[in-house]
Amino acid sequence: MEANKGAEAQKFHAHRFERDAVRMSRQFQRGGGGGGKMKLLLALLLVGLVAIGIGCKSKEEQARAVQEELARIKQEWKNGVNEYNTDGNRKLFVGFRVTVLKRLLNQASSGAIQSEFERICVTNITEFPADQDNLDKCYDAVLLKTLAVRSIDAKDRTRLLALLTRNCPDEGEHMMPLEFYCADQWPPAILVLFDAYEQTNSKVVKEKLMLHLGRAFYTLRNQNADDAAFLKAARKWFSENQSKLKINNEYPYLAGQPPRPVDSPKDLFLLVP
Repeated sequence: MEANKGAEAQKFHAHRFERDAVRMSRQFQRGGGGGGKMKLLLALLLVGLVAIGIGCKSKEEQARAVQEELARIKQEWKNGVNEYNTDGNRKLFVGFRVTVLKRLLNQASSGAIQSEFERICVTNITEFPADQDNLDKCYDAVLLKTLAVRSIDAKDRTRLLALLTRNCPDEGEHMMPLEFYCADQWPPAILVLFDAYEQTNSKVVKEKLMLHLGRAFYTLRNQNADDAAFLKAARKWFSENQSKLKINNEYPYLAGQPPRPVDSPKDLFLLVP
């Protein structure tokens, strides 16, 4: 949409330059030349017209190229994921969706990635479609996860926060819960979850972020039924102990975890003795 607005603005200026150039040309012809200043002004107007015209074409071509690239990425993603759509690979069919798209985005142009980032930031993605086989309907939800994963991998707080204040994915790569992926790849990303909760205006996003944080800080959540009190206590505990923490690899919300004793620790982080 922004590219279209820019193209329209450039077309407007091109038409204005053309009109002025024609007017100055006629004055130049009627005046028998009009002197050196008139010649110089006319030349500048004509050069400006050519430059704006080239700019209009360039912007339109760039926007079209980005859309073609995005369509190709989506189709290649569907083809790649469908390779696992067999009876013996159903878990991979679902579990590798983020990995396949992440690989494609890592090879994509910056223009294509920025276009999708901006689109997802203004799109409400509340639930993963029930029809797991319909890849077209699943695409935006997988794209959200993949963009969040790439932000975490790159330790890009700004982009991660922008995503999480608008939409909150339930998991990262390899079907890891979002909070576990943050802790595993970039522990300070946990603080971005707190910041996103404070900054978002979406009730749905707040509920999802609270779910992630409540699971991550299971003990503190049980001790603080009030949301505000819990968030304050959890953030304080994490900030003060971050250098002394290790990940609980038996985190009960990890996919495929075997049954654990009832008294097994359920918190995402454990204090190193």
